[in-house]
Amino acid sequence: MGTIATDLDTYLTHVTGNVLEIGMDRGEGSTLTLITLAKERDIKYVGVDMMEHEQWLYWKEQNLPHCEFHVCTGESFAENTNDTFGIVYLDNFDWDYWATKHNARMGITLPGNYITSWNMEDIYKRNLPGVELTNEQSQIAHLTQIKLLNLDYNCVVICDDTWFDTLEGQWMGKCGAVVTYLQSEGFEVVRKKGARMNSYVILSRGHDGS
Repeated sequence: MGTIATDLDTYLTHVTGNVLEIGMDRGEGSTLTLITLAKERDIKYVGVDMMEHEQWLYWKEQNLPHCEFHVCTGESFAENTNDTFGIVYLDNFDWDYWATKHNARMGITLPGNYITSWNMEDIYKRNLPGVELTNEQSQIAHLTQIKLLNLDYNCVVICDDTWFDTLEGQWMGKCGAVVTYLQSEGFEVVRKKGARMNSYVILSRGHDGS
């Protein structure tokens, strides 16, 4: 998220709805960026994470009047909220870049070693019992979330760890299925950057008045 923080406002001029972050940061900076953005726009920030980790607790303890925080999966939150959102950041259920048939693992290494690639799988298993930790399930989770959410017509969706594979000619990563679904709902890709671990996609609807 930090890589797009400096120019994110460029894509939000037409948006007035609330901010939702599914998968709060663990030291990378996305949560601060989105909380600040919400405060400046006088809208609500909603943070969702499957566990009460260090960063979640820090923000919860600030008692910020324009913020609310939830401990649950993104799917559970989306299914049970009546809120409508204009800015959505999807960054949960991580993509396993190293998975093979015989040597698969779910994990990431974060700045400051908040969570290492090896214990992330254990965390998922404790918080998501019975869920298969595969890249396919990662895409299913993100697609389920976006389909359940109430989105403003004027809306921007930011998809972390998602890229267009030129060789395969299709979208890959955590939100690969989300991109094609949103395109069918009138969203356009307004920015894409990177591949694999250092990638993101921004989709927008209503930015040109259509």
